[in-house]
Amino acid sequence: MKQWVYVLICSFITFGCSPSQPSDQAPSMFDELDLINTKMNEILLRDLDNYSADERKHIICEEYTQIYKHEYMPIVLKNSKPEDRQYNEKKLLAELNETYTNYKNEYQIRCD
Repeated sequence: MKQWVYVLICSFITFGCSPSQPSDQAPSMFDELDLINTKMNEILLRDLDNYSADERKHIICEEYTQIYKHEYMPIVLKNSKPEDRQYNEKKLLAELNETYTNYKNEYQIRCD
């Protein structure tokens, strides 16, 4: 009887505690978001003092906006739950507007 208990405990430890396999969707979504965040950070972390006013406007109003609206937002919205109020289109656009505001104030950039 003791041997059976020992065998059951060992088999539970061996098979019952093995790590579960991650889903295919989760890592790819996070990998995509990581790449997109890297692109956006590369844009925002440029030394904008070394650029003309027109170039600054292009960097913030066009390059950054394009990546944010057409790459970042769709992935976040697609993978957020409907009841998750942290990520909806209105809030994501408000975050984008906050980024604009910071750069508008610092570099007098006006995105049309």
